[in-house]
Amino acid sequence: MGQAEGVSAVEAYPARWLRVLLWCPREVTRERCTSRGSKDVETRLAVWDETRRDLLAHADLRWSLLLETDRVEPDASAKAIDAQAVSDTVEATYDVRQVLG
Repeated sequence: MGQAEGVSAVEAYPARWLRVLLWCPREVTRERCTSRGSKDVETRLAVWDETRRDLLAHADLRWSLLLETDRVEPDASAKAIDAQAVSDTVEATYDVRQVLG
């Protein structure tokens, strides 16, 4: 199941959903996997590629928040998610094509 399909699937359950896209460039993904000692770096990068294609194919999907994890520290990301969760507006429009390249 692709990312976009997964988002749609969980929204079938009655709840107030917050769509958050966490993203980092492919090279950052490689560096993070390598520094953690992951043995399956190429497999993880293949999943990164597949996810990027899926998100670009569904670029019209609306996200509440888009966080570039190579630019935003984890604590700032958590605070941004929390702030968005308590706000009245849960959907915004982000052009994922600008972030995904």
